[in-house]
Amino acid sequence: YKELREYLQNQLKKLEDISDESLNINITQLHQMIDSKSLAPMLNFIPPKPILPKTLKEYKNHVLLDFHPLEISRQLALIEQDLLRQVNLDEYRKANFSKLDSCPTLQRIVTRFNEVSSWAAEEIVSTPNLKKRIVVLSRFIEIAEQCLLLKNFNSLMAIILALNRSFVQRMKQTWKGLSLPQYTSFCKLVKFMDPSQSYKNYRQLLKIATVPMIPFQGVLFADLTFIAENADQLSNGMINFQKFKLIAEQLEVIVKCQENCYNLCSVSVIDSFLKNVRIQEENELYKISKYNEPPDGKDRELKKIDDSLLKIENILQDVAQSWSRTRT
Repeated sequence: YKELREYLQNQLKKLEDISDESLNINITQLHQMIDSKSLAPMLNFIPPKPILPKTLKEYKNHVLLDFHPLEISRQLALIEQDLLRQVNLDEYRKANFSKLDSCPTLQRIVTRFNEVSSWAAEEIVSTPNLKKRIVVLSRFIEIAEQCLLLKNFNSLMAIILALNRSFVQRMKQTWKGLSLPQYTSFCKLVKFMDPSQSYKNYRQLLKIATVPMIPFQGVLFADLTFIAENADQLSNGMINFQKFKLIAEQLEVIVKCQENCYNLCSVSVIDSFLKNVRIQEENELYKISKYNEPPDGKDRELKKIDDSLLKIENILQDVAQSWSRTRT
């Protein structure tokens, strides 16, 4: 508020210097508005300043850890929002969610969800250094926390699914490296998006959530599919108004999300980074996971040290045996 106030006061001083009476401006009244802080509601329309790395360069090949987790979550929300706003409601109403060939925009949303999930998993398992891998894992937990605060439930679910994949969960040494608060936070996020009882926890969260937000599309698809299976007419020939009411309630949520946008600044470098993430097949990710953290539980680099120590020990044993034979 202080910065906004100083800026407006400076602009008013410039207006006071103008003697043109055609400027029908009550300078005194404007000063009173600023001094009384009645302009405070305007602050809601000022987007937060992006959190950028000090070495941000357009041409640099940035990596995940270059960016603040809050800013990553903001840009994820803007990308999801852009996709959601492109969807025509008829696509939701008429879609066969088991086959989205006829709904290109919904297909892009599904593809984007899979890309984010695969990217998060790939970033973790492909980091060879154990300490750095722990940092990457904790970073994604932080990003997921911010997604929850932004009510971007779609990206939140994508990250949770990534962290729960078998080739990520099997990396026990990596998970052991998390602090207790970090692991507790992850467990809470998993509980929020727990699919049991038809996503009961998520649905309760959705009831109290306000726009802007990005609903988890998986639940929305499932609900619309379930509703669509009901007949349009009742057994007595009357129109099944309950069916169409339920469809309307689902679509109303989408309309609200499309009309109420995040008040955030797009950052081209981060946007480009997130839209060009690396995607690998699951079998490849499993191989990478086993290579960087072998099944015996040892990190690859620690295993190399153990192998080197074993070789040294064998050499020393050979030297000792040779020395013993020489003495005899």
